[in-house]
Amino acid sequence: MTTSHQQKEPKAIEKLTTKPERTKGAATAAKYKQAVAPTGVFPDSPLNKPPPNTPPYNTLPPSTPLLTILTAAPPKRGNSFREGKMPYRQRSTGELQHYLFSNSSYLSIYLSIYLSIYLLEKCLHYSFSFYLFLSFFLSFFLSLSLSLSLSLSLSISLDE
Repeated sequence: MTTSHQQKEPKAIEKLTTKPERTKGAATAAKYKQAVAPTGVFPDSPLNKPPPNTPPYNTLPPSTPLLTILTAAPPKRGNSFREGKMPYRQRSTGELQHYLFSNSSYLSIYLSIYLSIYLLEKCLHYSFSFYLFLSFFLSFFLSLSLSLSLSLSLSISLDE
């Protein structure tokens, strides 16, 4: 008389000794590995093909003489003006100009307004039109010279 425990035993041993069958997921993974190119890109992908009506890269037209090819300057890496970026030196002077105009020009504008009002009061006090002309003339050139001298002194001190 066999018990139910003894009947189940051979099946358990059989399961341990035999290889389990591949599942459906493993089979599709094997098919995928076969279909994928070594680089990981599908061989029939449109990314592997060049776009239509474009010449292959690094080729010149056949009419280009050899001397032109040999004497041509190497292409620059990225056109900085096309990308909207300025070269390093111009970018730094642009930042410098922004700094100067944000600080020294305000000071020169305030000084020129103060000087023009002061000279205008003097002109009205003496009631001479010559002084009126002279006041605006002097205030304009004084403010211009102040802003230039401040910007030059700041640019010299920042460049050092």
